[in-house]
Amino acid sequence: MIRSTLNAVRRIAARSSRGYTALAVAPALLLLGGSPAATAAPPSPIVLEHLVAQAGFSIGFSTDLILQFLVVSQVNNLGDCQPAFSGGNGTLSAEFGHNSMLLGMMNVYYDAACTLPFFTENLVLVVQNGEIFATTGQYLAPNGAILGVLSQAQEVHGFNSSLSLTGKGTYKAVAGTGQPPIRTAFACIMTTDPVTYAFVCQEGMAQDFPALKLSLGSIVHMNLTLTKVASNQYSASISGSTAKLVTGKLGNLSVTTTSPTTVGFQGPATTVDGGTTSGSSPNIGMGATADTTWAFHDSHDIKFSAITGFNADSSGTVTNPLTHGSASFNVDPSGTGTITYSDKSKAKITNWTLSD
Repeated sequence: MIRSTLNAVRRIAARSSRGYTALAVAPALLLLGGSPAATAAPPSPIVLEHLVAQAGFSIGFSTDLILQFLVVSQVNNLGDCQPAFSGGNGTLSAEFGHNSMLLGMMNVYYDAACTLPFFTENLVLVVQNGEIFATTGQYLAPNGAILGVLSQAQEVHGFNSSLSLTGKGTYKAVAGTGQPPIRTAFACIMTTDPVTYAFVCQEGMAQDFPALKLSLGSIVHMNLTLTKVASNQYSASISGSTAKLVTGKLGNLSVTTTSPTTVGFQGPATTVDGGTTSGSSPNIGMGATADTTWAFHDSHDIKFSAITGFNADSSGTVTNPLTHGSASFNVDPSGTGTITYSDKSKAKITNWTLSD
């Protein structure tokens, strides 16, 4: 029977007082508080295409964060290599280490033997009406190359049979990608029983696109339910609505948590779009198995669609009826690759995030 993740979080956090590390991971997506956003006529079709791509990729970014949280919560002992999700041709696993009572290390791997790191994180625990973490983590490609660094302030609070998980920070891709820093924020409520994990989340992203002379931001709502189908294997369903897509001036748009369950924009923002999410998998792992699909559909009928692979390449499209064309992308298991927009311009993708 699956251990309660709530108890796992408390158990791991309690170990910090005995020299063990504590749990930190940032799952997904927030509600729509923050600075009020004006509403205006839609921007160009290519700007809308970028916004829908950003929103769609944020679902992959968020799902990976949630799975990191779950795999880490299942590690039993300090230094253990613990497989937690398997499917397709790979297994997601994790291990803990520690430097001192309140300084820890967390590693998540592409493989069951804990030899190919995907995410390595240093964390600091402060116990104060819950568990509060300051984290800095590196994302790595399957070949070991560093993709970028995610720095976040995260909080975990328990409410009887559920957890509140929030975080905000910055993702910086390595130099040479053409990607300005990305502001991220998330908030999730997680409930669990012996066979199911249910997350109600939102992920907020905001970043500059100098080539477009705009900052673009998205807050995407996602309900993710994982149901155990076998040892270390779960089916998944994804749904959501009330997304908000905005534009702003370069350098003036950000996202932040506005409550334990909400995320909002900071800085002047103009609402230009909304949308819904959907998806499913018979057997999900990190980034899911090859059977996993997800989509984001905006109010202008622009649609992001992805088929993701677990330790395998993934691909997808952004169909845009406003340009009578579509964007296409291909990424590796880390969510890194390239996208070609419907106007034939190209950009890099790192860890499910867009470059300029």
